[in-house]
Amino acid sequence: MKILLINPFASNWIEGRRDDTETAVRLAPLGILFVASYLIKKGFDADIYNCRGRADEGTADLINKVLSLKPDIAGFTSTTSSFPGAYKLAEEIKKVLPEVKIVFGGVHISH
Repeated sequence: MKILLINPFASNWIEGRRDDTETAVRLAPLGILFVASYLIKKGFDADIYNCRGRADEGTADLINKVLSLKPDIAGFTSTTSSFPGAYKLAEEIKKVLPEVKIVFGGVHISH
């Protein structure tokens, strides 16, 4: 099973406010790094794509990665500022690979 874990773009979704999310959030995506290391240890084919700092070219680059890997699962880590971007990326991934399962994780996810 192939799994692609994605740290999505973030944006300031509050209208009229300056968008400084790229400078405010500079931490490594530890959650998906931990998940990826666990999956690899258990024998899964896991990869990570970090959208942070990629601006406009990031979506096309991610779609190219999805097309080359053809993952069974695309997993997103998501915070308040990155959920809208993650949702848009999930829609784009479904357009090119409709059979992929999309999974969201992060601070706002519940069962």
